[in-house]
Amino acid sequence: MGNTIIAPVLIQSGSVIRARELLVNGLGKTGELIEGYANALTAEFGAAWYELIGVDAKGIKAERKLFNEKMGEVVDAKGKPRFLTTDGKPTATLNTYWQRVKEAAGYQTAESVSGSTSNSDRNLADLKTIINRILADEENGVNQSWSDSKGSLMDIFTAHGGDIGKLGGK
Repeated sequence: MGNTIIAPVLIQSGSVIRARELLVNGLGKTGELIEGYANALTAEFGAAWYELIGVDAKGIKAERKLFNEKMGEVVDAKGKPRFLTTDGKPTATLNTYWQRVKEAAGYQTAESVSGSTSNSDRNLADLKTIINRILADEENGVNQSWSDSKGSLMDIFTAHGGDIGKLGGK
């Protein structure tokens, strides 16, 4: 904690202003634009700007407000703001864009910090759920059309590290 982050209260940097405008004006190319905006915020507010709190966060909070306002200028075909609710609050989509900016700057969600679940782990969990549904249907005497495939699915489940003893709610 020996590093001191000094964050400006007012955004004077043309790089942040320009990056914000590029992001809002080019939402179809979000990957590079979000990264560019995140880099400009990091240059302006320092590394880990998304962790600033209290007085230190004044500048980034002001930038977030400007970001919301600029996004509020984006309208749909009917002329209604796309990213603000009728009462002027940010929509979930607008908040998602801000989250993506933070992540591009290095912010890690709780899932990322603890280690994300791999596709293989998710596939194994999905397979377990499918097998458990088949077992439940067999117990209840309904929809037994999948019973013939159950053995093959169980073989695949164990081949990829699944524990048969944990099937069926065990």
